[in-house]
Amino acid sequence: MTRIGKLLLDHETHSKLFLSGLLECPHKFVIEAPRQGLFYYGGKHSADSKHPQFLDIESDWADWMQKTHGQPRLTVVEGGLPPPYKNEVEAIQSGAEPGYVSYLAGQDCIKVISPEPTRKHMDRQLLKHFDRDEIQFQYFACVAWQYSAFYPKEKFRDYLQWYLDYCQRESDWKNYDFSLDHMDDICLKLTGKSIDKHIPSTWNELINPFNQKSPLVKIARADLDLRDTHVVKELVKEFRRGRSLFIVFSYNHAYRQEPALKKLLAPARFKHIKPQVRF
Repeated sequence: MTRIGKLLLDHETHSKLFLSGLLECPHKFVIEAPRQGLFYYGGKHSADSKHPQFLDIESDWADWMQKTHGQPRLTVVEGGLPPPYKNEVEAIQSGAEPGYVSYLAGQDCIKVISPEPTRKHMDRQLLKHFDRDEIQFQYFACVAWQYSAFYPKEKFRDYLQWYLDYCQRESDWKNYDFSLDHMDDICLKLTGKSIDKHIPSTWNELINPFNQKSPLVKIARADLDLRDTHVVKELVKEFRRGRSLFIVFSYNHAYRQEPALKKLLAPARFKHIKPQVRF
């Protein structure tokens, strides 16, 4: 494990906090240096434009914009760069909280980045410990949960096939079967059920790094370690360049990354922000 990886909140502690109900959502903190500040909003994945989270984010955005006036600023979101949206409702319904924050940033002409590791980077590391079927099905299950939880059921299989075609283009894998039928075979082997028999809650149980009974728990944790390590590295790099950051990831990422950011950005002042609302 890398130096940054060792500074992340470990899986055992994270799991105990989660299972005991001690993780707050949203989870917010700031790290402040002279003429510079990092604001981290650990939220809940939601595509519901009426969810109270979005008013909370809007308020925090306005406060951050005021406090960082005249400073080099950067917005950081999870899951890749969202496309431009016409309005905030479209941004939320199509892009959830990353889409909404990107929309706010666009309105105020603030640059947005998404410091996710590339598919090739993830593959190189995961292939040291897992086979290609395990890796591809982990990616696939995450996308299946995301889409099934937030978007129309009738387009589910079309979206999954689009995603598999994307995986084939992005990977360096030769002679690998990126078909839905192959994912269905793996799904049956691992879970005893076909893809179509799963619902959002069962996909979530499958990819949940807290679920010790999941056949994917080891790779789910390895995947999370790689992502959080890479994101922390990029956040530290941008902060050390003198930029003020507004960061929105899920609250689980916020909890895991917090101790690493606190340590690596010292002596900058660290402070938790007590949430006004909880989700």
